Amino acid sequence: MPDISQQIDSLQRLCSLSEPNADDVFNAGRLVMDLGHRDLRAFPRFDFRAASEKVRRLYRSLLDAQPGDARCLNDLSALLLSCGELKEGRSFALMALAAAPGIRTVHENLRIADFCCQISPLHEVPPLAPSEAFLLAYFDPHAH
Repeated sequence: MPDISQQIDSLQRLCSLSEPNADDVFNAGRLVMDLGHRDLRAFPRFDFRAASEKVRRLYRSLLDAQPGDARCLNDLSALLLSCGELKEGRSFALMALAAAPGIRTVHENLRIADFCCQISPLHEVPPLAPSEAFLLAYFDPHAH
């Protein structure tokens, strides 16, 4: 795993791109999720909140271009949930479910959203056949 300073440098580079592609946005999203669980007090010049907000805007611009992109909807849902934006994160999880009902991580993120929003009963994750995407998601829940 890269150290925190490398992750910060990568995130700042991705956020500064004038026209990031979808992979750039997904990578930036993953970095925000990773850094959100780290102690950043040793990096006072790094504005995590601003970087997180920039990545959210990048996801939204991707969705403007491709409104039904399940990966983008699902990743934005996970990012919003991890940042405490529970209701908005759940609404994106519902949109991701509508766009891709056969992807297990979409169901799992909706279940997490229901739990965080204290919605009962929780969304049931259907028994979906394991696939390469499922196995990858098992070991890295934000991978696609």
